[in-house]
Amino acid sequence: MRTATIAALAYLALTSMAFTAPQGLFGKSITVTWNETRSQRDGQSGPFKPVSIPYSTTFYVSAQGHLFTRTTAKGGSGAGFGSVDRVGNSGGNAAGDARNVSFSGNTLIQNTAFQGAGRHIDVTFDSGFSSCNARVVTGMPKGAKTAVVRSISTGGNVEFESVSAGSASCSISSGNSF
Repeated sequence: MRTATIAALAYLALTSMAFTAPQGLFGKSITVTWNETRSQRDGQSGPFKPVSIPYSTTFYVSAQGHLFTRTTAKGGSGAGFGSVDRVGNSGGNAAGDARNVSFSGNTLIQNTAFQGAGRHIDVTFDSGFSSCNARVVTGMPKGAKTAVVRSISTGGNVEFESVSAGSASCSISSGNSF
């Protein structure tokens, strides 16, 4: 019940932000990559194991200012790559994840709440929108011992007892990278 309440509150907070992409990003793709380090196990049984999961999130802002997002990850237990595509700047999915993308000046901000954990990405652009720097923060609510999430790569549940994002890199390209 507590996780559902946290997810509902996060969703309401996330969807209240506005999305207006700066004109300098129209027709461009922004890709952020990082590794996420976890102590996790498949399902909710067995021992926790350390894993490092490569992640990539690509944002495409169309020539009309519409947002498209793709997040890709490789499974931490040797599974293949999987991805989640989103259209628009906010909303949830069947798994209960809530996401919002907004802009504050030259910074793109994405907040995602997913089943007892969350991720914050911010991307800061130079004045000409030709280069960027990114920061990714992942975590669980204070006091939570574990979080159960659905794996992007397998679709099954994984439980983790710790999670952190490593340093992120960022690139910008013209056109739709999808």
